[in-house]
Amino acid sequence: MRKFLISALAIMLLSFSSTAFCSDEIKALEENELLKTELQLAKNPALYFVFNFKDKKIYLKSRGIVLREWKMDKASFWGNPFSLKTLQLLKKTTLVPPERKVIKPGDDSAGVEALELPDMPQTYTLFMEDGMSISVRSKPPEEWKPKLYNFRYTLQEYITHPLLTVWYKYKKQPFVAVDILFEDKAEAQALYWSFTDGTTAIMVNY
Repeated sequence: MRKFLISALAIMLLSFSSTAFCSDEIKALEENELLKTELQLAKNPALYFVFNFKDKKIYLKSRGIVLREWKMDKASFWGNPFSLKTLQLLKKTTLVPPERKVIKPGDDSAGVEALELPDMPQTYTLFMEDGMSISVRSKPPEEWKPKLYNFRYTLQEYITHPLLTVWYKYKKQPFVAVDILFEDKAEAQALYWSFTDGTTAIMVNY
């Protein structure tokens, strides 16, 4: 009986070691793939983003150097699973896009008004390549009615996105929907301001 228990324990230890080794090997391969992907973007001075959903971090980089960092409070997913994607931002949409005042030629009384961070929306959608959309929002102010504010996102989370997932799977078309929540509205506004159309982003989900 004692020999049997020792043999069983040895087998369990070997199995655990093998599993741990495989897990470490997979992690190393994933990290290597991410480094190779980022190296291609870091060869030129153009800005690019890294969305690390596992760590809930977003990085704005140039030549591998972090210029700005965002901390996501929450990130939810629907659609096709993915581990690593490199995509360009096609467009940004929001209910009330920021607009400069129209200045008529020759009107010296009107000064040039620059758009600043407080003018940026705190709720918007980023449409990426390959059928990915990213809904960005921040927590509502205390004076707002949370139930009314969250109704859209509750509908989106439990009805709209699940139905779209089934529909696109039936149509055999790519579909990934991400919902990002920031604690501070200034973080959402800064991301909108920084992330311009045509900018490349690495999406990491492992």
